[in-house]
Amino acid sequence: MVENLIKALVETPLSILLIFAGIFFLAIAVLGKIPGKIDPGESGRKASAVIGTILLITGLSICIFGLPNDPTPDPTPDPTIDPTIDPTIDPTIDPTIDPTIDPTIDPTPIGSPISTSIPTSAPTQTAPSETPTHPPIGSWQKIDGLPRQINTLVVDPTNSHVLYAGTGASDSGSGVYKSVDAGLTWYLASDGLPSEDVEALALSHDASSTLYAATDSGDIFASTNGAESWTQLGNAELMGFENRLAVAHSNENLLFIVKDTRGVACSSDGGYNWWSVGKGLPQDEYGDVNAAQSLVIDPTDANVVYLGTGWGSFYGNGVYKSIDGGETWSSSNEGMLDYGITALAVNPMDPQIVYAGGDDGELFKSNNGGATWSDLTTQLPDQTSIHDIAIDPITPETIYLLCERMGIFISKDGGATWCVLGKPVEPEYPSFTAMAIIFEPQPILIVGIRDEGSWRYAAKD
Repeated sequence: MVENLIKALVETPLSILLIFAGIFFLAIAVLGKIPGKIDPGESGRKASAVIGTILLITGLSICIFGLPNDPTPDPTPDPTIDPTIDPTIDPTIDPTIDPTIDPTIDPTPIGSPISTSIPTSAPTQTAPSETPTHPPIGSWQKIDGLPRQINTLVVDPTNSHVLYAGTGASDSGSGVYKSVDAGLTWYLASDGLPSEDVEALALSHDASSTLYAATDSGDIFASTNGAESWTQLGNAELMGFENRLAVAHSNENLLFIVKDTRGVACSSDGGYNWWSVGKGLPQDEYGDVNAAQSLVIDPTDANVVYLGTGWGSFYGNGVYKSIDGGETWSSSNEGMLDYGITALAVNPMDPQIVYAGGDDGELFKSNNGGATWSDLTTQLPDQTSIHDIAIDPITPETIYLLCERMGIFISKDGGATWCVLGKPVEPEYPSFTAMAIIFEPQPILIVGIRDEGSWRYAAKD
């Protein structure tokens, strides 16, 4: 038994990873703090105990029972069967034609090299479909000029060829990187920033295009010259694992920051002073805001703010809404009462249309400013955690989802139908951290993958 267990541990790296992860989370629950400087609080310790137990049991189960394998076929041939004849093939059907493939659709996988061979006959001409069911063909390329951990990505609203990346994990590879050629090349632009992980970035939408950065310590920095230099503003005084930073379109001095385990804070003076804005939000037994993990501001009205609650799939209470700039909140979660909402987006041309994505892959849409929600989950190609939602500002019926392990989903009709744009060729099961999109003239997507750096997708004309 012991010998088999050791063999399973050696042959199954997944089990080792799960066991160590389980021990790590159980240590947090027992010791009451995360190694370093962060106290997860009572609710965090409870969650860590649950997560650690599940991971440990799963890892041990894989060690003992192994992963499921396909049954090995009997290698002994049947002497009564002619081995040169496949009994499953209908002799009346041309074996060179795959009946499952529509001959009018290009079978080349996304990201594969395009064939340059010359056809021997003219292709059959067919009328284009009114609603395309396939995304544009393009390719993924690894970006070599960025660190392994990409926490956040943003596109300059005044120049779509300019992008910024916030990077770093445990103060390694930390900083802000900048690209001026639509993500092809990058350089470090961190003069004035401390050696801390940059967890969130946001750009103002006025002529100054002020770039804000939030570090893992809660410090807020700003640059007014395209990240060439930085100035410290204030501290949001929120601790947690991940940041989200947002600037109001119609009021460049109004900023919000979300920390996944400690709620939401607001600044009305451009980031110098911050205060917690949790009145009306769900709270734990200690009176703290349960958890918040996504936020979006109405692009036409800075007073209207939507907040996605939860910590992953824990403590979810759907969406909450403020109509007074974050001073007070009320539930806006009919149809999603107990979901953790990890991503939010507002239609820039019709702000009554709001999308909300869940940690377990749920997708909701509201046509009335969050009063009611429709569940679009069954329309998706697959159900996996939604990290981000992006809406094309020119054609807002086009929506992009960044989905765990699966990559990019795209809809051209407001979420009614979807197709898979794809993901980088490696790793096999990517854990995505960030997404930025240049929409025009052809889509260019930049994505971050945990501990694997960043990839760039460019659609072909």
